[in-house]
Amino acid sequence: HENPVAMTLLSEGSNLMDEGDLELAKQCFLHAATLEPSWAEAWNRLATVDYLLGNYNYSLKEIDKTLELQPRHFGALSGKGLVYLKLERFQNAIEAFQDAQEVVPASDSLKHNIEYTEALQKEAAMMHF
Repeated sequence: HENPVAMTLLSEGSNLMDEGDLELAKQCFLHAATLEPSWAEAWNRLATVDYLLGNYNYSLKEIDKTLELQPRHFGALSGKGLVYLKLERFQNAIEAFQDAQEVVPASDSLKHNIEYTEALQKEAAMMHF
């Protein structure tokens, strides 16, 4: 990316996230996304930190923004599945994981996530009877 300030913010936010300072990391990513609203990765990192903070609805909105800018963004597609899984929206999660699998067909983790989510969906359906 070309904006050095936004790049520095993204790098610093990633370091903070690695150190466990999610709130400060979020501020870095938010600032980067504000400076460069067309930079998909800034939105994706913001979605990731909101997911880790448990802000699932914010994370979904940020994932949608990422995918609007870069429709085949693997991290956003697979992250969308993880958010839906946390929200127990199993069919949405399966569809998101399948979308990610179209980008990276050989991913074993996606295959596992789909199988796991399908099992949870069946279990939830059985509990409603």
